[in-house]
Amino acid sequence: MTMTIASNLGAAVNKSPVSRGRRALRLAAPLTLAGVVALGTIGVRAMVAGDTHTTAHPATTVAGMPTSSKIEQTWGVRFTNVRVLASRGLIDVRYQVIDPNKATRLHSDGVKNLPRLRVDGGATVNADSAMFHFHTIADTASAGRGFDILYGNTHGALRPGGEITLLLADGEKLEHVPVTD
Repeated sequence: MTMTIASNLGAAVNKSPVSRGRRALRLAAPLTLAGVVALGTIGVRAMVAGDTHTTAHPATTVAGMPTSSKIEQTWGVRFTNVRVLASRGLIDVRYQVIDPNKATRLHSDGVKNLPRLRVDGGATVNADSAMFHFHTIADTASAGRGFDILYGNTHGALRPGGEITLLLADGEKLEHVPVTD
């Protein structure tokens, strides 16, 4: 009989409000963390979206930066600068919207239409290494706006002073693009 009472007491303890509170806390902690991450992401995107980019980036075109009328006509953008940032860990590809209707192509389908970067005579930084490419429909609605695509510079593939080729999804190329810091 004593065992039965102890067993019943144990069952009662497991159903106590303290036990349920701990279980709820264990469930709430990951949900709270996910909420904080989601709000942080929304906050960062809101700050970036608040940057209107009404004109091209200051000092947008680097001396010796090539242009391609075919890329401008087909894609509606002009690439203006490629820089290595953050102790050479990031690559910043800058471009200016020339034709907003055509530029939507670069702004759609995730990384599918982002350019690949081929180091002349070396490695290629693929579009799936793009880390940030923020824009909204309103951002691309007018010509003249400047945008950035940030890539990870895996294994230091790009170095200041070198040259790369921008490879677009349709096979178009912009060759002899200088890399600055």
